[in-house]
Amino acid sequence: GRHGKMVSVKETSNELQWSSDSNEQKRLIGADNEYNGAYNMAKVKQIADWNYKYPAFAWCADLGDGWYLPARGELLAIYRNKDIVERAISSRDGGYLRRYWSSTEYSELCACYVYMSDGDTISRTKNTSSYVRAVSAF
Repeated sequence: GRHGKMVSVKETSNELQWSSDSNEQKRLIGADNEYNGAYNMAKVKQIADWNYKYPAFAWCADLGDGWYLPARGELLAIYRNKDIVERAISSRDGGYLRRYWSSTEYSELCACYVYMSDGDTISRTKNTSSYVRAVSAF
């Protein structure tokens, strides 16, 4: 194929908060796209000092140009292809079957993460910590 998406082999070694800033945790920022994490990442990057206030997003951006925190639907697509993805990732870091933050905001207080063990989507407060794995489009 000429285009698609890549999942980072690397994941966070520690769980990160979606947002670590108490004021940002209480407001809608417009990162509500279910299938386009790049759109949600662009919304976050419009916020002053976003890389300090949004650690899960900053970790993805630190991987390099084009990496972003995937949207809920993108994580569910990864889950649907988990047999292929897990073989590639588990051999490198041993940790694929975890819960990962999505970039999809659920409400002013919550965002969604997805369990890779069963595909469940859960909304949690933005100050909750979870693992992060990035996606990049090509």
